[in-house]
Amino acid sequence: MIMGDIAFGDTHAFIGDHRDFEGWITTLDAAKALDPKTVIVGHAEPAARYGAEALDAQIAWIEDLQSAIAQEDSPEAVEVAMIAKYPNYANDFIFQFSYGVERFSE
Repeated sequence: MIMGDIAFGDTHAFIGDHRDFEGWITTLDAAKALDPKTVIVGHAEPAARYGAEALDAQIAWIEDLQSAIAQEDSPEAVEVAMIAKYPNYANDFIFQFSYGVERFSE
């Protein structure tokens, strides 16, 4: 199953002006319902191979992001919380870029 930029492999996702987290989770759940054996994610190590667990991992990341946004008082604090929760994920710079776009889209 090709997920493109809907599921990522051990990588922080760009959120920018995208705030339909429930829609994102709904899409991931629909993909899970198809019971894929292989999931081709949008961003990951080139040789990485993923199964359906990549979809569960993405859902957990989104839910953790939502929780961090609700609990923290600044984009910088959200970034710190998410990097602490996912220290081995790539693209930790993406939070600054994501929130920079969000600020300009308001």
